[in-house]
Amino acid sequence: MSLTRKILADRLRQAREAAGLSQADTAKALGVARPVVSQIETSDRKVSSIELDQLARLFGRLPADLLEAEFNPEESLLTAFRAVGTAELEVDLQREVIRRCREVAAATRQLEAALGIQRAFDGHALATRLATPQANTWQAIQQGERAAIEERRRLGLGSAPVPDLMDLLESQGILTALLDLPEEVDGLTLMLRAGPFIAVNRRERNLPRRRFSLAHEYAHVILDSTVRASVTHRNHQDEVREKRANRFAAAFLLPEEGVTDMLTSLGKPPRENTSTVMEGEMVYSTRNSAPASESEIQPHDVVQLSHYFGASHLAVLYRLKSLSCISEHTFDELHGSHKGGKLRELAHAMFLFGPEAPSESTPDHFHHRFVSLVLEALRRDEISVARASEFAGLVGYTREEFRDLLRKAGFRKPIGRVRNPNLGA
Repeated sequence: MSLTRKILADRLRQAREAAGLSQADTAKALGVARPVVSQIETSDRKVSSIELDQLARLFGRLPADLLEAEFNPEESLLTAFRAVGTAELEVDLQREVIRRCREVAAATRQLEAALGIQRAFDGHALATRLATPQANTWQAIQQGERAAIEERRRLGLGSAPVPDLMDLLESQGILTALLDLPEEVDGLTLMLRAGPFIAVNRRERNLPRRRFSLAHEYAHVILDSTVRASVTHRNHQDEVREKRANRFAAAFLLPEEGVTDMLTSLGKPPRENTSTVMEGEMVYSTRNSAPASESEIQPHDVVQLSHYFGASHLAVLYRLKSLSCISEHTFDELHGSHKGGKLRELAHAMFLFGPEAPSESTPDHFHHRFVSLVLEALRRDEISVARASEFAGLVGYTREEFRDLLRKAGFRKPIGRVRNPNLGA
């Protein structure tokens, strides 16, 4: 289908409406009269490339989104940001975050294609029969638990700790990134035509909390695949869909069997009451696990579980509570130790301080992989130095820093002719 002026005009109107903007809002942002916007949307006036770029930025999109063969007006994170009630003063920040997300996703896919890297997303492999949100909180929590069991089974994880989560998600064709998001936003998910895109907040220096956010967004990919864009806001954790995603993340990172086996290895074997739940053709085994004496669960057990599974102390506490391994009273006592910093102090004393200690050296696997893709594409003459510098800028490199990187990476000889003019321009 050729992109006519009429089709582009319709897309601009749809994108504006999806962003929740009126023609007057759009005209004010562009610095033009409202009739100009009306003429653009009725195809009575041609759109210049500069205006197209301005409109795309205003609508939280890339210009290429509006020019592709297929266009989905619902692929808008602005709508998702509005759904969680972020302040009006943050609208400009939201647009910049959204644009950066789409730029990073597009750049990564382009680099992978240029280097012959194929990571197709298989939505059918990830799909479960639990994708319908439930109004009942308890049903939603059960869905999250069962979905985590199914997904661990599908991936062959058994009861072992989950390895590097970003690598795992990318092996499933899900693009992941660490980006500077608004402080109250833990992560976001965008369902693009090329596959899902997950971003978590780089400002969170605590590695286990990042892992939990990744697993939480993974739940949205699996269980909310019809939702084109979603934002995980810390003030909206009581929503049913968020509770389901939280339970999935907890059960995925801290599997019941793994937790009870670990407690047994620490001399805290639980009393197990196993029951079987049938749902259609699926069979789920659940255990009501409680220590012989609940007071046996001590702070050092929490610290050990946190270190072993790469989960935060708080996530471990809530998981132990949900598995009936500790009572409400014990939870409150241990939670008090967590809030007072005693669990972190204990972790340091046991030389288990890595995961829970915020650090500027926390690994950023997305950053490292993305830069490696840029350097490899440049080495193969798939992109120009200017394009490589532009891509590097997406992850925070200044031009001077990128030139220094090229020197240290051994790029001392002249770069050859670009083989892929579309990517290298």
